[in-house]
Amino acid sequence: MPIETFRWNHKLYDVSAILRNVSSGNLEPITLGWPASAVRAYFDLYLDERAPNPRPPLFVNIEYALSLPESRLLDPVIMVHVEEDGLIEYEEADGVPRHVIADGNHRIALAAMKGVGLSSLVLSRCQTEPYESFIA
Repeated sequence: MPIETFRWNHKLYDVSAILRNVSSGNLEPITLGWPASAVRAYFDLYLDERAPNPRPPLFVNIEYALSLPESRLLDPVIMVHVEEDGLIEYEEADGVPRHVIADGNHRIALAAMKGVGLSSLVLSRCQTEPYESFIA
């Protein structure tokens, strides 16, 4: 089975291991609900290729997203903690966004098109560290 990873700046995150450990109960991240308005806002800011000057340069294949079965919207997206240049602020004392979506951007695109909310699993810094590796 291929290993699913996510690259952010100079780090690689092992999404397959995160999903495996969540499934087995060895990893218990916080569950956070995203209302439809938050899903749409994230899509408009970061995933819609028509948005002016999108940040970051994430590529989401809309045709692929629309081909996903609606049942995939029940799978939570995975948010990992990053040290810098995050996109999502979640209980950060300094107000600096330190989380990114490591798994689920296509589901976010589908949810935005359908006008529905999603759930996410939010990994803390300590929970994220075992799944990250530095790359040049």
